[in-house]
Amino acid sequence: KGQQLTFGVKLRRSLLYVLGIALTYSVFGVIAATSGMMFGSILGNHWVALAIGLFFLAFAISMLGFFEIKTPTGLSNSSIFRSSNTFLCGLAAGVVAGPCVGPVLLSILTFISKTGNITTGFLLMMSFAFGMGLIFIILGIAGDLAKILPSSGNWLNVIKYIFALMMIGLSFYYVRPVLSTSQFIIYVAFCVFVVSACYLLYFEKKFYAPLSAAARRLFTIAAVISLVSIGAAAGFTSQLDALTKVSHFENGWQPYSEEAFAESLKNGKPTIVDFYADWCMSCKELKFTTFKNTDVIAKSGDFNLLMVDATQITPGIEKLKKERNVIGLPAVFFYSKTGKLIPENTLSGYENSELFLKRMESATQHD
Repeated sequence: KGQQLTFGVKLRRSLLYVLGIALTYSVFGVIAATSGMMFGSILGNHWVALAIGLFFLAFAISMLGFFEIKTPTGLSNSSIFRSSNTFLCGLAAGVVAGPCVGPVLLSILTFISKTGNITTGFLLMMSFAFGMGLIFIILGIAGDLAKILPSSGNWLNVIKYIFALMMIGLSFYYVRPVLSTSQFIIYVAFCVFVVSACYLLYFEKKFYAPLSAAARRLFTIAAVISLVSIGAAAGFTSQLDALTKVSHFENGWQPYSEEAFAESLKNGKPTIVDFYADWCMSCKELKFTTFKNTDVIAKSGDFNLLMVDATQITPGIEKLKKERNVIGLPAVFFYSKTGKLIPENTLSGYENSELFLKRMESATQHD
């Protein structure tokens, strides 16, 4: 503090920050190359998604000023740790920035998974991270740019509160795909309750303490009722979901099984096999836009339509994924009338109805 940083210090800290981002993404690339696993299935686990959502909620509460996350004094006084702290911030930034670069990141990871080359995976993700972090290096070493920024003041608190709201939004973003509508409403209610409780506790001396005894009891009763209501809603949600659940199998789609696939070869039609999951946003986009298109529905009459529900990862689903080399969802496979896979027609990701119709037309030309 109070010292003018040299160019070398600025450059070192900027590079450490970007190296943290690069390491995070490079590890993703190596994992994709070595395991070829479906990354969405990890976030598709309810407990993992909820843990990530609560993690962002905790950071949001911290940024709102209810508590402060500090580095232990002994470590923060260490010059080595101060450099390492910049590096750790970069590691965290790589995860936080994931949703912002999701489409590009997923496409690169999918390509790496298909190649299975560790060196390719590491170098591709490293170069991607340094490209993304170049702006941080420029801002870090160009100290003169700071002169055009306004002086510190209350506006910094406003920025902090905006970032807190973004953190809450990220919390919702990560849990929404794995929760039903009613469960998500309960999660939102829980977050509102937690933030409200933190507010009352934090401002107790200014707001809560001066109240009369009757008013305090009223607030306490309201808090208890709110918490019990959330619990009751959680118990009721399974019944509500059962009443509102929409079947995956409509417009000619049938659940996949080996028997159903073998039976489809007997009617002389090509077959489409779609891997779908409730937590996969691209799957829903494909299902509710492309597959709902009237022309696609009409053309679907020329095919056998089989859908694999991969929402819950079971040994049977894992076996199917390995047999068909499913890297990510959605994954759509086309088979000829004789049951032979048409590799060039395989679709990984979302596609609009016009392009999908061309894919369907091409599949009908194969014997």
